[in-house]
Amino acid sequence: QKLLSQVKPEPTPNVLSMSRFRRFCYMLAVEKTNFYYALFLQLMLYLHILTLLLRAYQESYSMRTYENVLFMISTSVFFLQEIMYVYGKGIRLFATKRWDIFRIVVVVTSFSLNIGQVYFKRDIIGFTNAQSFFQLIIFLFVIPQNDILTELIGTAVASIPSILSLTYTWGILFLVYAIALNQIFGMTKLGSNTTGNINFRTVTKTLLVLFRCSFGEGWNYIMADLTVHSPFCYSGSDSSYTD
Repeated sequence: QKLLSQVKPEPTPNVLSMSRFRRFCYMLAVEKTNFYYALFLQLMLYLHILTLLLRAYQESYSMRTYENVLFMISTSVFFLQEIMYVYGKGIRLFATKRWDIFRIVVVVTSFSLNIGQVYFKRDIIGFTNAQSFFQLIIFLFVIPQNDILTELIGTAVASIPSILSLTYTWGILFLVYAIALNQIFGMTKLGSNTTGNINFRTVTKTLLVLFRCSFGEGWNYIMADLTVHSPFCYSGSDSSYTD
């Protein structure tokens, strides 16, 4: 039922009434009847994804240059593809599909940020992070090429009310536990597995720890750090200063 609720007719323009150049753009960019062009787009997408997989925290100058060049080439190809797609399909029909709007926003933003990165020739906090983020979002373009992923996304979109309700319940549960853990373990000294960020000193940091532990990552080590006994604990005259 959820999948059927997402089914609707696909609007298509009248190909016979198009000009020769627009028909060429429509067949090439929308219908993708040219096998070699479709294969070229696939190769550019997978090269883009491969370059994302090769990224590291501290990279050499040559690797950074390769990434900038490859991202510039790939986003330029995707940008030209989107221009032909919009022209071939028509703006009115293009605007009826949310995925098309999402795709062109990502491509145009990524292309613009790449130009800015090439112009500045150095990393800028915030700007470089945004550029990397939009390069990563291009990875989502592989979804329409896989029937199983498309079906999964369609079911998720139809289930948004249920997902939001579950997320709200999850957030309330986390908040209750965060307040409780902050009151109980807020003053406990840090151990080998707790740090300046992994602790219960504040409700915000407690929420981060709970989110991490909900995936099963190192919760038992954090629990062991909080299990302090005499004489390794502190208990002053004021009960508020005790771990």
